[in-house]
This record gives sequence, structure tokens and C-alpha cells, in this order.
Amino acid sequence: IPFLSKQKKEQFIASVEKDLGNIKPYDETLSILDYLKDKYTVIVDSNLIPPYDQPIQENFWGIVDDMVLSFQEMFKKWDKEHYKMLKKRFWKDWNEILFVGDNYKNDYELPKRSWMNALHLQRDRKTHVESVETLEELLNLLKLAK
Repeated sequence: IPFLSKQKKEQFIASVEKDLGNIKPYDETLSILDYLKDKYTVIVDSNLIPPYDQPIQENFWGIVDDMVLSFQEMFKKWDKEHYKMLKKRFWKDWNEILFVGDNYKNDYELPKRSWMNALHLQRDRKTHVESVETLEELLNLLKLAK
């Protein structure tokens, strides 16, 4: 991180190290993803930096079909080309994609602008019509849609 002062770099590194020790899925996440994987293609798509790779791989690999990690890809989630790359790589039709995530802009607004289906995951409270508070709620919606 060349643009940060030595003190800011040290603070950033300490913050990342602390964060890495706290990474774990929400209680319902692994069982619901395992259930969904039998019915859908499940992809983890994240704007990660390299230190987060190992804990994410350890927690999710084998439960999801694939992972798109921004530090390995050409485009970040805020780049419209990112969503085109996802479509080309995994799906033929925009209607086959349901983007679910906790970042309003990157996981809801930008996918919607790219003609994908999207839900905003808001664990603290629902403030948008197209949102869910838990993955259990997402699972119930998918069951109702069938």
C-alpha cells in the first residue's frame, strides 16, 4: 500500500490481522448454501484482498461451486465489466442469475443495472423492498417461487 504512511500501513495490517481471526460464516450459512448447491449454481463473489483468501477458501470451498475473488480477476465489483464477465463465465442468460449480498451498491444496485436479479441481504433490518434479512428468508422465497 504505497500511498499510506508507515503508521497507517501498520494500523491497516493490524486491522486486517484482527479481522482475519474473526472470519466465520453466520450460523445458517453453510447448511443453506449446501442445500442450494444441490439445486442451483452457487458462486461466492467478493472484493477481497489476498490475506482474506485462505479463510474464505477454508470456510466455503466444497460448499459452493466456484469463487470469484476480485484480487484474482481483472475487474472489481463496482466495474460494470465485472458483471459481464460473470455472465459469460457462468451463465448464458441474465435471468438465471440471482445476486445476493450485503453491499447495497455492489451486490444489489450494480447487478440490477446489469439486468440481473438481485436481493440486498440486510441482517440488521430490511429497508428495501427487494431485500432479505437472512439466508433462511432467501431459501423460503426460492421455495415459494417454484
